Amino acid sequence: MHWRVTRIEESATGRVGTLGLPQLAFLSVRSDQRPAPVLYAARIELDKAASGDILVELADGTRIDPEPVGCAYAVVATGDLAAAVETNTSYDEPTGTKGATWENGRFWRQTVSDRKAVVARLTCGRWTYRAATAGPEQTEPLPQVTVVVTRDRNGDGVADWQDAAIAMRDIMVEPRGADEQHLRVVPHIPFNFASQATNPFLTTLDHVKRIHLATDGLRQARPAWRPANAATTSSSSRRAAPPPSASARPGCGRAATPPRSRCRWAPRRATGAAPRSPSAPPTVSPRRTGPHPPPPPTTSRPTSSTAPASSG
Repeated sequence: MHWRVTRIEESATGRVGTLGLPQLAFLSVRSDQRPAPVLYAARIELDKAASGDILVELADGTRIDPEPVGCAYAVVATGDLAAAVETNTSYDEPTGTKGATWENGRFWRQTVSDRKAVVARLTCGRWTYRAATAGPEQTEPLPQVTVVVTRDRNGDGVADWQDAAIAMRDIMVEPRGADEQHLRVVPHIPFNFASQATNPFLTTLDHVKRIHLATDGLRQARPAWRPANAATTSSSSRRAAPPPSASARPGCGRAATPPRSRCRWAPRRATGAAPRSPSAPPTVSPRRTGPHPPPPPTTSRPTSSTAPASSG
């Protein structure tokens, strides 16, 4: 099911900034639905000691929420059917709404009572059509919502939240860079100001090494170089491939440097000397044993007997 806003008409004296439909529940589940009605929500939780997953099992004694609670993703299921929802909500100033930071205001869940049963409703957050500092012609995409309803997808005989999560893959808008997120453990920013900072370069390097060992060799960031024939790196590989030579790297015009010889000195062959046979032993001149080697013989340069012609 697709729900879209196709057009927004504005008056000459007023401009539309945001749009919200807090009472429009795109998904809901009741406690009198059988066999197992649940709402499963996920928040982006920055506290490593806390969990962002919330499972609401609907029954007659389920606690009522006094106000809506924000979440980043949510699905519902009854055991017979399961459903997921996706939207393009965005807050211009998320800090101004309690619980909407870190994309946790995309959806709002609330458990209420309608005198006959306990109902868990799922509504969308606020859409920004024009930011507070934007010009008259600077607008955001129009609001839209997509809902998918499914039955059992993983073959376990029941349609639960797992089947709704599988169906979510068909409509989910993947965040940019999500396919490479598994290559990044944690970003590090070395900072040192007058030797007073808590994260100088050597300390940051130690942290990277510790995380590398604790995660069984998982890389810390995207590699700067990747082989042309390796689009993705398998998780079983523990060592990165060596970088190519200078001549093979793109954008490098220098040729590869040949390996340097280990010999410190090699005799230079005289000009015009015959090449030595590979089987013949090398000839080595005897070393002088005197305190000072004799000076090389001097030769006088012959002079021409003809005087140069004078000009003029």
